[in-house]
Amino acid sequence: MTKEELIERINDLEWEDFEVKEAKSELPKSVWETVSSFSNTAGGWIILGVKEESGSFIISGVKNIEKLELDFTNTLAGKQKFNVVIRPVIKKYLFDEGIVLTFYIPLSDKKPVWYNTPENTFVRYGSADVRATKEETDAMYRDQAFGTKTAEIVPGSSIGDLNSNSVDNYRDYMARFNKSLSYNKLSTSDFLTKTGVLVDDKLTYSGLLFFGKQDKILEHFPDFRIDLLEIPGTSYSDSTVRYTYRLPEQENLWEYYFAVFERINQRIEKPFTMTREGFASEDFPYLEALREATVNLLMHADYFSPAKPRVRVFTNHIEFFNPGGLPKPLKILMASDISMPRNKIIAKLFRLVKLAENAGFGFDRMNNGWRSFSNSLPEYTAEKDFFVVKFFFNPNITQQYNETSNKTNNKTNETNNGININNGHIEEYVGILLRLMTDNPKITIRQLEKQSGLTKSGVEWRINLLKKKGIIARSGSVQSGKWEILQLNGFLWSGENLKEDLTKNRVKTASMWGDGSEKSSEKTVGETVVESSEKILGENIKNWEEVKKLLLDKLTVRLGDTEWKILAMINSDNTISTTQMAKNINMSKIAVYKNIKKLKFKKILRREGNPKSGLWQINYPK
Repeated sequence: MTKEELIERINDLEWEDFEVKEAKSELPKSVWETVSSFSNTAGGWIILGVKEESGSFIISGVKNIEKLELDFTNTLAGKQKFNVVIRPVIKKYLFDEGIVLTFYIPLSDKKPVWYNTPENTFVRYGSADVRATKEETDAMYRDQAFGTKTAEIVPGSSIGDLNSNSVDNYRDYMARFNKSLSYNKLSTSDFLTKTGVLVDDKLTYSGLLFFGKQDKILEHFPDFRIDLLEIPGTSYSDSTVRYTYRLPEQENLWEYYFAVFERINQRIEKPFTMTREGFASEDFPYLEALREATVNLLMHADYFSPAKPRVRVFTNHIEFFNPGGLPKPLKILMASDISMPRNKIIAKLFRLVKLAENAGFGFDRMNNGWRSFSNSLPEYTAEKDFFVVKFFFNPNITQQYNETSNKTNNKTNETNNGININNGHIEEYVGILLRLMTDNPKITIRQLEKQSGLTKSGVEWRINLLKKKGIIARSGSVQSGKWEILQLNGFLWSGENLKEDLTKNRVKTASMWGDGSEKSSEKTVGETVVESSEKILGENIKNWEEVKKLLLDKLTVRLGDTEWKILAMINSDNTISTTQMAKNINMSKIAVYKNIKKLKFKKILRREGNPKSGLWQINYPK
């Protein structure tokens, strides 16, 4: 701090890291409260030789400067008064009015810092030193083990306490989105050990939270839940009811991630935009901002705190509440790429599947992504024992959101948990599930989950919705039963009649199959397309619209613009990588992969050979 900065600070009455005291010839007793509060909060300067007079601050100077400096530093260096050793930075400033003596007290890594007794633990609120509450003191003790607490061993645990479906789904996701990772080659046991989920055949708390069975998690975290509520107002006081939707409980953190982000994704209006090439854009940076906030919530939460992580979706903003303070002051973290996750194993697991950054707290992604949507930055609030991020909509988007929300809530009886069945993103997957059931009536939930790309909860609530609407039924036992598609009338999909759309794609109801036990000779979309392996790679058509015209009369399936563009690129170069595809059409690799998966499911596209040197093959019916 320069002399000019000191003068500027003295004239500023809003001090959070700056405390002035007159201290003419001896240290004031209140100085120890300030030392404690700065040590426990974010550090700060103590200025001796300044006094308040008639509502303003003037320089009075100090006497016996050597004695004051020695008394202060000796008190902080010994452990007679404070419970830890404190090493201040000392500076002196010479003014005409006298000498000003300053001490910088750093943020301690051994909080709580107190003097004489633990009751004398202070924290900084604005420009005041305030005695810490028991909850704040407890949080400081937990922060002493920042980054290590959830790495401890869970007593009496074993690999059998993990949810095997969650582990399998995670490894499948990792194999798809981080194919080159050496972890993909490990056995399940070795993988769990390598990632820190297992240590000496016992679970760590991180491993239990991330992959564990819910019953076992609740033994150690009785209130375990990532809470998501949708509130019809701009605040609780503005809402006529407490909430209109509450996210159902999930098995573990891996399942919570997909459930939370899928719900947020459904509730955000996605405007139609076009790229410079005239294609419909599928790039939504603001969703990446919300994804980052969701992952950060799960990675950095203090799961031992009595407070719980939560997401609140209001009509004008989305709020993420994270129990547990930040490891360093917010402004330092925002200005650097420091990576200090509270739960290192959980953070590593998210990074292995490319859902989290390798460095920093993702502030840039949240700031830039949300600004592209609402023309405003997220609002951050960092306190001693919690952290809050708020994403505010702009007024126009708020109005659109409210209209969408009202339509959704008015159709609660026709939806699952109030989700609008006219949502095109959701119903695309409904169509995929129905086609899978058509091709294989005995398909299991697990197989539906893997082949559709949905989470277990995503498959189950769609099936419940279809059953409730009388679209499907399950006959026979759980093990050997089969799915029956009963009728498609009156079920809207993206504003069109689902029956018309799905019958075009050869989804058949039980009545089409006669008694439901045998399929008619009418071929499904998969059977129709896969019969032919005639290739169109030699046509050398580079424009996706030309490829579309070439195939339009040969394919009986409906394709999106991105799917046509992928076919055009493969038609031009059947060795092209997904990375190059993503660059060519200015889209994320995940979005390209999802569209390739759709083409494979429709039996239009397949991959021959190994992942590196193989070839793409496009099939169409004769």
